[in-house]
Amino acid sequence: EVQYPENLRAAYEELAQSLLGLSLSDFEGCSLVPLTGSYRRIAVCPGDLEWRAVPPEELRAASGAALMETDVGRLLRERPPLPAEAAADSEPSAAGEPSAAGAEEREG
Repeated sequence: EVQYPENLRAAYEELAQSLLGLSLSDFEGCSLVPLTGSYRRIAVCPGDLEWRAVPPEELRAASGAALMETDVGRLLRERPPLPAEAAADSEPSAAGEPSAAGAEEREG
């Protein structure tokens, strides 16, 4: 037997009647489609929870390790440079200095 939440049982009953022309009791004991179990809460408010936001720099300093890499970060790191990016890295900027992207790579 399905255990409906008490606060929603009337809504389920009304929908079954209006959409199917059946009562919820019509589904009980059905051997064609056995419906057993109970409904679980979709969201639960946690109790006695303490939290705080931690800036990435503080976490790195405390653990000495990097944060978990995201899929986007991994894809960006592994992709080959686009032709325009490769050309921009080797060309001098308008002021006659190497581009910032090229300077970052030399520093890193």
